[in-house]
Amino acid sequence: MMSAENLHKFRNELTAVLFHACIWLAISFVWFSIIKNPATVPFCAAVCAAASYAAYRFSHKIVLSSVRARRISEREEPQLYAIVRELAAESSLSMPRVYVVPALSPNIFVTGRSPSHACLCCTEGLLMMMNHRELRAVVGHELRHVANRDIVPASIACACARIILDAACCCMKFGQRKSDSRKTTVYYLGKVLFILTAPLAACIIRTVASQERELVADEESCELTSDPEALASALHKIESVTRIDPMDKTAGVRAVQMLMIASPFAVEGADRLLSAHMPVSERTAYLLGKDLYAASSDSAGFSGEYVGGCVGDAVA
Repeated sequence: MMSAENLHKFRNELTAVLFHACIWLAISFVWFSIIKNPATVPFCAAVCAAASYAAYRFSHKIVLSSVRARRISEREEPQLYAIVRELAAESSLSMPRVYVVPALSPNIFVTGRSPSHACLCCTEGLLMMMNHRELRAVVGHELRHVANRDIVPASIACACARIILDAACCCMKFGQRKSDSRKTTVYYLGKVLFILTAPLAACIIRTVASQERELVADEESCELTSDPEALASALHKIESVTRIDPMDKTAGVRAVQMLMIASPFAVEGADRLLSAHMPVSERTAYLLGKDLYAASSDSAGFSGEYVGGCVGDAVA
């Protein structure tokens, strides 16, 4: 009988396959509805197959380029490398490649088509604002995503979303004749794809980056580091700073946000319905339990001296 861990990994890989099938079937349907020429179906199938291969094979490169991440050496960030190496060894994982995003808003994520091709990426703001315990906690969270193979469907989904968005923009750009300003069929195909991008992204967020996986990674990170208070502190710090200084809402960041440990934008109103991230208060309550959560508030543990001081320092 399949173990719970193997079942979780199998479900993630199956999600990736089904996601590919649904996305490209939808695109094929839109293509045929607009073009209405059976002769173009093989061409559409070839495009979908090529895009699927690119989304799988180069998903990490597409994701990293979307946020302008650069690879860093151990000499640049020795503390981060030491933490990643230690926790990767404890999780029986190979050392992932380490990248940094030029953004002051704190956040972190992992990407890659498999654990052996994993890339851990954090913002410059995260490195500046997190203390050693908090940095260890968030790295542990991301490495549990790697161990559970959560990164496989999520990375492919992000890459697909970016490919679709770029394809739609290209169709709109080259589908309009400059000579007489007339719009061709290619333009309208791009327009439809562009209109479908937003609900498609919402579908990706709700089906691939489930909140359940975040809770599992939170819990396993606490088991790995034996420090739930540090993870709770880090999550509160990220949320507090993001409210004041969110990341720029570029197409790349929007495509990658589902991979991040917490939303890079201030999530309010209707946006909560489309968010892949649970509210931080719910996550910390789940992590620590109501009794421990309340007890820590009265002591110098969770929301008093330790967390409150960290958040205050970060925001200042």
